[in-house]
Amino acid sequence: MVETPSSLTTISALFAERAYRISGVQSVYVKQGNDQVVHIWTVVDQDNFVLRESVYQIEGTLYDDFPDTHLDFYVLTIERLGGRDLKTVIPYGFVLNNRN
Repeated sequence: MVETPSSLTTISALFAERAYRISGVQSVYVKQGNDQVVHIWTVVDQDNFVLRESVYQIEGTLYDDFPDTHLDFYVLTIERLGGRDLKTVIPYGFVLNNRN
């Protein structure tokens, strides 16, 4: 399935809406690559199992909701940045999906 801008918007909005309900989720970045893969990076404030598992559950529901879409997820922990600015870590082309 080739993604259109509207389906990318739908996927990123659904993920962000669900992810921002989780305490500890700081931000969600999204990008559609040239390979038609939808890349979603979730930034969390601490590295703990419960927080990550909550994010992984949302990722799993998107796989179920959009089975014909190629999805790629990554969870990045603020505390593992080692003081680096988040802007220097997020790859070029990713767009912040703001909290509503």
